[in-house]
Amino acid sequence: MYYQNNSYPYNYQFQSVYDQSPSYGNMNRNAWNSYIIKRDLYQMQRRISAQEAINIALERLPGEVVDVELDTEQGILVWEIEILTPQGVKYEVYVNANTGEIVKVELD
Repeated sequence: MYYQNNSYPYNYQFQSVYDQSPSYGNMNRNAWNSYIIKRDLYQMQRRISAQEAINIALERLPGEVVDVELDTEQGILVWEIEILTPQGVKYEVYVNANTGEIVKVELD
């Protein structure tokens, strides 16, 4: 359907984009709020402790632990562990707080 001067009817322009959303397009406000609450509660329920995350990180990258923080990385709750290697290089190891798997390792 073509409208002159791009003057789309308000409902047509925005409603169609909303309806095309495959995941959340049909959720009402109560369902969306429920989803957010469940997601946040799931992330608050840590399955591994800071010490377990440190042990996992040190198995992958031996050295001295400098700092440990609980943070989110791409929407995933992670333990961010800074490790100083014997060579004097500092790395950050991100360990998933729910599963214990290493999400990524990066040079600090």
